[in-house]
Amino acid sequence: MALKFDDLVDFIFNYWYLWVLANIIGVLFGYHYYWKELISTSWFYWPWIAVSPNACFFMALTIFSYFRNHSSVFVDFFGLLAFIGNFKYGLWTVIVVLSDFEGFAASVSAEYYFLIVIGHFLMFLQSFLVFYFVSFDWDFLVYGFLWFLSNDLLDYSGPMLHSWIPETASIRIAMFTAYGLTFVSIVVWLYFYRFR
Repeated sequence: MALKFDDLVDFIFNYWYLWVLANIIGVLFGYHYYWKELISTSWFYWPWIAVSPNACFFMALTIFSYFRNHSSVFVDFFGLLAFIGNFKYGLWTVIVVLSDFEGFAASVSAEYYFLIVIGHFLMFLQSFLVFYFVSFDWDFLVYGFLWFLSNDLLDYSGPMLHSWIPETASIRIAMFTAYGLTFVSIVVWLYFYRFR
């Protein structure tokens, strides 16, 4: 008998605490990965540097809050941030690493970056699960869009806070992917809530 998507969702929701734990592990791994960059940058910019672990943190916070029956406003706001962050940075990492896999692998190991690609692709996939329990709010959508757009501006038009990429990788691919995914994530959010 084939496993249905709704059965998988039910399984994940029944064991939501493991889902939270998986995201907390992502947060810890992510901050470990960004540690050197964080300590060499002014603390003021920290919220815009460790973007992937922040996205995992928003997801863990959203899941925990939802299943512990916290305020729906709280769940909806952080759920939107979790969706955009996991959708955007999950896919961004996959695209940028695969665009120059040899360059990335040369810096550490192909296996390490393979795990990063798999982990970030799972982030992208989990972003769609928030549609099962997060409600639509125009104000939150605007705030979320402005937050992630500010991240793009600081990454590529300001102090250049973007994640490390090898010299052989294309900064243009990284930049256009980041800006593009900010807008695409908003379109996907609108599609699921307003245009269906």
